[in-house]
Amino acid sequence: MLANLFIFAAKSCAACAFLNSDGGWLVFGVTPKLKIVGQQVTDNTKQEIANHLRKIEPSINVSVQYLDVPGKTDYQVIALYFDPTTFSNAPYTYDGRAYYKLATNGGLNGGLKLTERETQVVERLREVPGQTIEEVALALDIPKRTLERTFALLKQKGFIEKEGSRKNGIWEVIL
Repeated sequence: MLANLFIFAAKSCAACAFLNSDGGWLVFGVTPKLKIVGQQVTDNTKQEIANHLRKIEPSINVSVQYLDVPGKTDYQVIALYFDPTTFSNAPYTYDGRAYYKLATNGGLNGGLKLTERETQVVERLREVPGQTIEEVALALDIPKRTLERTFALLKQKGFIEKEGSRKNGIWEVIL
């Protein structure tokens, strides 16, 4: 069942990918290393999830579960299950774009291999979202120009994308 578990922190395209493949769990509040950290859930959080789900076409009705984290008052793990037997109207799109889960490890990358440096960058962006190339270069002690090439390759492979303006935008992991 772990093959259909996706710890999701960056993009709602994972929901679309599950709908277009063999289903699975979409989980918020669990690190990529499966540490349960939870998150504070507000009415705004619930509304944001609903808004993202509304961007999926054709429309779906999926149950969102909010599970309390033991020992952490006001923190919850958010879980959505996309049952492949329930959602059979593929193809689905998220915000006008189709996604499909191809890798056996639960990712959306079609099994693409990453170099050690690319893996470091992706892990850093997952650990500390919203960083610039300069911030990642400083944190990983890698020259900025080298990282610019690495970011370009990761973008080409579909692992990351830039949100915001060219000058002031931030990089986000999408796979």
